[in-house]
Amino acid sequence: MGKQPVTLRYVGSGKAVGRKKPRKYHNEKITFAGITFDSLREFGRWKELKLLERAGEISDLRVHPKFPLMCGTVDIKIRSGRYHGGRKISYYADFSYIDKKTHERIVEDVKGVDTAISRLKRGIVEAQYGVQVVIVR
Repeated sequence: MGKQPVTLRYVGSGKAVGRKKPRKYHNEKITFAGITFDSLREFGRWKELKLLERAGEISDLRVHPKFPLMCGTVDIKIRSGRYHGGRKISYYADFSYIDKKTHERIVEDVKGVDTAISRLKRGIVEAQYGVQVVIVR
């Protein structure tokens, strides 16, 4: 007999019951110490940064810092069926920290696939906040 097809059933929360659908970019989320990382690569970079923090080379390590996107003093919003007045959008970097040698805030984003939307948001953040977002591959 052939294999039975697997059907996914979505319940109220929107989560699939049964076999999970593969993620778009084949990344695997991982939760460690109460922090959820979007990929094993991001988790690996966090471990490297924690070692640098312990060694005293960096300080003020932040995970998933939020950068609200604005045009001047006006929030940038996306309108949809559920958000008639628009939903504020933000850029969430993977990490930010202070480099103790240069005393500058470094903002990092771990990327496997760099999409047009992430490049656009990154450009807005760089212009608005005066920081350079470093891409880590």
